[in-house]
Amino acid sequence: MRRFLLFWVGILLPLWASAQWSITPAVSMMFDDNVNNDYQRTADRVSSLSLTIERDWETERGGLALFYGGGLTYFSKVTDRTFHVHTAGMKLTTVFGPEEQGSLSSGLSYQTRVNREWYTFYDYRNVSFDAAAEYILSDLIVGKAAYTFNSYSFRNLSEFDHTEHVGLIRLRSSLQTRTSLMFEGTIGEKIYSTSNEQDIVSMAGGTGWRGAGSMNGSAPSVTQATALIRVGQGITDATGLSLTTQYLWNLKKESRFLSTDYGAVSDDEVFDDHYGYEGPSWNLMLTQILFEDLSLRVKAGTQRRSYSARQAFDLQGEDLGFTREDFRSFLTLSVRRSFPTLGVSVDLLYDYIRNDSNDPYYHYSNNALSVEFSFLF
Repeated sequence: MRRFLLFWVGILLPLWASAQWSITPAVSMMFDDNVNNDYQRTADRVSSLSLTIERDWETERGGLALFYGGGLTYFSKVTDRTFHVHTAGMKLTTVFGPEEQGSLSSGLSYQTRVNREWYTFYDYRNVSFDAAAEYILSDLIVGKAAYTFNSYSFRNLSEFDHTEHVGLIRLRSSLQTRTSLMFEGTIGEKIYSTSNEQDIVSMAGGTGWRGAGSMNGSAPSVTQATALIRVGQGITDATGLSLTTQYLWNLKKESRFLSTDYGAVSDDEVFDDHYGYEGPSWNLMLTQILFEDLSLRVKAGTQRRSYSARQAFDLQGEDLGFTREDFRSFLTLSVRRSFPTLGVSVDLLYDYIRNDSNDPYYHYSNNALSVEFSFLF
């Protein structure tokens, strides 16, 4: 332990010799023709303001950063969905090895989200810690191992309080043919902080929960594994293409449900929790640098979601007798223009989503067009 402390003290002390600030405000505007992502197709204009402040200290062998990030998201029509998020934390990096072929990084952060009255079930506090080690294994292969810890507490849904542990292993390689390969595997576990109880919970209205008003027994933890393969190919100095495929497996899954005045509420439904489903996905991405400071990106893909413990309902809230199955396809077009002399970048983004589901409430399409202005000081 003493050697460990001396090791990090030796890194931190030289950092105070040099430091720099960076301040990045951003503003964005989005029109979404289906902001709730359901069959009702509620359109809205969403405006966002964000600010990131970071203080960096750097040496030849590492760096330390302290940061704060805050953001406000305002919904013009469904104003009750307006919320703000605040994050503060630190990041630490260092290199090791006789030729500095390895690197270590770690981070610690605290985040809170605050919503308006009708959506306060989204309010949460999160403490997050991550650590990673990356090492050049050979001239062609770089390996990485990482661990992430999250602790979530919800102000009005304490039954969904949980901790999360995620481990990651990654191998990547870059070949002289402009080809890059990446293999990644993760395993994550979400552990609830309370045991299962037959409780009735009172929640604010306007959420649209459906289904029978009963609580389904569930295990106190869920486990999911993922495998990912990505192949990238540089076609020219200005053009790149990548193909990514991923599969999610639920090794242990029983969703936690709460009975409310509006029916059964699952943590998967409230938080769009990836632990709630399994299945394959793929996407193809083309990146094109048009000019020195102008780039274009096109991304398209599909995902199949087989929900492990969520029933499908009709529009009247009646159980259809089978679990929910979704097939999602998407297309994203983005253009970025940077103005380095002004410290400004502009992003234009178009998103199209089509979600085919055996639950008619979640059978929908979505179009969103947004513009964002970022400033760096």
